Amino acid sequence: MAGSPVDWLTAHRDLLAAQPRGPALDVACGLGRHAMMLAGMGFTVDALDVSDTALESLDAQARRRGRAIHTKRVDFRTDDWRPERSYQVVVDTYFLERSLFGRITDALAPGGLLFFETFMEGQPDCNSRYLLAPGELRPSPGSRSSMLARAASMIAECFPA
Repeated sequence: MAGSPVDWLTAHRDLLAAQPRGPALDVACGLGRHAMMLAGMGFTVDALDVSDTALESLDAQARRRGRAIHTKRVDFRTDDWRPERSYQVVVDTYFLERSLFGRITDALAPGGLLFFETFMEGQPDCNSRYLLAPGELRPSPGSRSSMLARAASMIAECFPA
């Protein structure tokens, strides 16, 4: 069962509510806590993850609650995933795969929102591969979308160096 969405996303519910209803994307969705929230707000959600078990759980939960969520198994590190449409909202929390930056930002519809939360450089005892550098995530040139990025809290639970 999906847990609660990250506080940062729920704190911006007003921005989400102001978005036209349409497609939303939950990158590395896990059990679907953000997908369930977005679908509950009226978005049609594409929820992508590498775990078949997590996606099966999300499918069952979405069916029980009558939510418009389409799940797909994707290994972002090895599959050549390309967005199939434009999205009003894209959510990516605690998953950093640099090769996706351009594809994710290009997938945003004009006026769309990207919520991106991950660990930043300076996190002690972590592998730098999983730490975002300041200014590293940037919108595509000419983008007419909004990107909200936040550094995750400094916690010890990261991938060791």
